[in-house]
Amino acid sequence: MAPFTRGHCPVCLADTIQQFLLHDAAPQDADGELWAICESCRTVLMHRADGSVGQRAATAEELAAIPPKPDLSQEPWVTMREELRQGQADLNAWIHAGCPGLTREMLNRFSPSAVAALARHGVRLRDDGEATHQEGYDPGA
Repeated sequence: MAPFTRGHCPVCLADTIQQFLLHDAAPQDADGELWAICESCRTVLMHRADGSVGQRAATAEELAAIPPKPDLSQEPWVTMREELRQGQADLNAWIHAGCPGLTREMLNRFSPSAVAALARHGVRLRDDGEATHQEGYDPGA
């Protein structure tokens, strides 16, 4: 499978996955161009060193480089999505219960982004070092 990136396609104007392509078995930037094929409109995008982007129709061989999309309606995807949903529900319940067991020492080990995420959800530390959840907290307000 070819490496890919996600970005704006200048042809179909969508935010799509773009598969990088090798051309003529040469390194991708041998002539100053990086080729990618847009999965949405199936156009080959030729990104140049000067920032311009050329385009052309993809060949059948290039289209074959795009891997098939996974069928997310089958196992194990259904199970994985349900486990993620249940994990998020459990996390929300823990936060709304006041984060039982969370201490200042534990919070100090979290990354700054994790601490900020908890704060956005209304989690506050009391003076005694225990965490609480601010009822009625609206992170959008």
